Amino acid sequence: MARHRIFVIWKNPIFRDSLRMLLNHPDVEVVGNGNVLEQAALEIAGLKPNTILVEITSQPALLELLEILENEKSYLQIIGMNMDNNLATLIQRESRVVFHEDELLEIILKKC
Repeated sequence: MARHRIFVIWKNPIFRDSLRMLLNHPDVEVVGNGNVLEQAALEIAGLKPNTILVEITSQPALLELLEILENEKSYLQIIGMNMDNNLATLIQRESRVVFHEDELLEIILKKC
């Protein structure tokens, strides 16, 4: 089975490190990460992940990310996560509160 490729965009190093631990799953591969949106967009274009996990620290940051990625393929899944209230938002699809790492994995893997 092919591994699901993930790219992580983060502001807090603890967010990045926590996601690496949570996504320690045989079907998931973290192919890259970054904390500068413009640089991350360039890396995403080259790495071609299936999913982007992004730490949302403000609504303008989310809008900026969507603008940068607007030319990406429609199959690219973007999951925004806010550390303040454990809210994981599937951008364009649904909002869902995530309490356990298995719930985050379920969100990621069901879209493969």
